[in-house]
Amino acid sequence: METGYSDTHVTNLQECLAWLKGYAAQQNEADRALLQQALALAEAHYPADAQTHAGEPLLPHTVGAAQMVAQLDLLPEAVAATILSGMSKQGGDWQLQVAEQCGQTVCSLVQGIDQVQKLTHFARVDGLATPEERAAQAETMRKMLLAMVSDIRVVLIKLALRTRTMQYLGGCPDSPEKRSIAKETLDIFAPLANRLGVWQLKWQLEDLGFQIGRATKTPKNTAASPTCSTKNAPSGSTISTISSASSKPSWPNTASVITTWPAAPNTSTPSTARW
Repeated sequence: METGYSDTHVTNLQECLAWLKGYAAQQNEADRALLQQALALAEAHYPADAQTHAGEPLLPHTVGAAQMVAQLDLLPEAVAATILSGMSKQGGDWQLQVAEQCGQTVCSLVQGIDQVQKLTHFARVDGLATPEERAAQAETMRKMLLAMVSDIRVVLIKLALRTRTMQYLGGCPDSPEKRSIAKETLDIFAPLANRLGVWQLKWQLEDLGFQIGRATKTPKNTAASPTCSTKNAPSGSTISTISSASSKPSWPNTASVITTWPAAPNTSTPSTARW
């Protein structure tokens, strides 16, 4: 499969696909088929050069975020919806295709993600406002995000997607857009993760937001891309960490989702082999 990715992004995609294969192997037959179908649909509809607004290749972005969603102990339907979260930007009758191939629940989740993405794109906190006004605007945004969704999993998926974006930006050169995304993350998404009790994402969002906000020069390693963890969680840990940008402890009282992840294939192009 031609991807148009750099060597770094090819390796990252391989690691993400290796994680997904290991995760799917632990599911029942129906859920395994759902995850396989979601990945096939994403690969078929995401252009080779498709990127997020932050510049990360789309497929590694969505699969990497899907790993975080799995670690939140959400069901495979939410993991599949995260993989397909870029479908709405590809045009066409994507809703019908997702519903037919992955089910109405997955389609509804993807629709909800699309609505949240649109809200955060068009309704932004005014950068010229006073600190008090910014705080009030951010609180209004958080309330709107929670009020507009009928399934809280949509918000959790959005938090995972934003965390993945912040991990990617952590290895990118400094820019006004990068600092703007970091500021929005600190204003809206980190407090939202805190309100929902999603501590591991909250810590990563805060740490990365502050790091990027303080950045004044290009990092030495600007080609770095967030990776999907291919290691087991340490003994006694409740959750393994994705491309750990934070050294904070894992969530308490959360069962580990992933027990064994195969190593990423060592090839120059991403593997398309299926399980």
